[in-house]
Amino acid sequence: MKSTHTIFEILKISLLIAIVVVLLIINDNMRVIGHGIMSGIKMAQPMVQPPVNITPFDGPSAGSDSATLTVTAFIDYGCIFCKQFFDEVYPSIQEEYIKTGKVKFVIHFLPLPIHKNSIEVAKYAVCANRQQAFWKMHNKLFSELGRFSKQNAEKWIDEIGLEKNKFTSCLKDTSVMSEINRNMDEAKMNNIQATPTFVIDNEVHIGMLPYQNFKQIIEEKLLQKKKQNGKTCK
Repeated sequence: MKSTHTIFEILKISLLIAIVVVLLIINDNMRVIGHGIMSGIKMAQPMVQPPVNITPFDGPSAGSDSATLTVTAFIDYGCIFCKQFFDEVYPSIQEEYIKTGKVKFVIHFLPLPIHKNSIEVAKYAVCANRQQAFWKMHNKLFSELGRFSKQNAEKWIDEIGLEKNKFTSCLKDTSVMSEINRNMDEAKMNNIQATPTFVIDNEVHIGMLPYQNFKQIIEEKLLQKKKQNGKTCK
């Protein structure tokens, strides 16, 4: 009887452990699914209440300061949908609108707590920007998404050709975190909670929009700007 009782206790404990493991897996999957819904949803329409406190030129950027339109992107380097945007959509925007002087594209950092090392990774992007190598680090961080570690990051610093001592000092500089916090505060103030989120002429567009959707929004905004400047017939 004692042996039977012991086996029963072992089976009961094993069952409890299995239940806990299953619950943890379900919880983790729900977090991923929830982030996918928030970050990956394809919304072509702006939010009803556009933000009014975005500082469009406060961040790394591409394009001319005199561009007709500014696009501000809130991104997280742990976000697969941000990576998808920069892999699939951004190159076309760059060729058609940024290089032609029509659009200035600005990066704001929104590290999300669901992504491991999200704030630390954002610091690397900020410090690379202070050595005029933002886009090199930006591309590296997305190409190595999910592989961030101090050891790997040291290799990336060498590959990009950054000055290591200067970079190490930068990571400890409190102004780096202040810059990231400033972006995060703006996002919070304007109820921006997911990545990628794009602010285009004070309208909010959430999610990884396909290029044709992005193109349509940009063209409409450029046309509005021309009409406001009296450059087209009414």
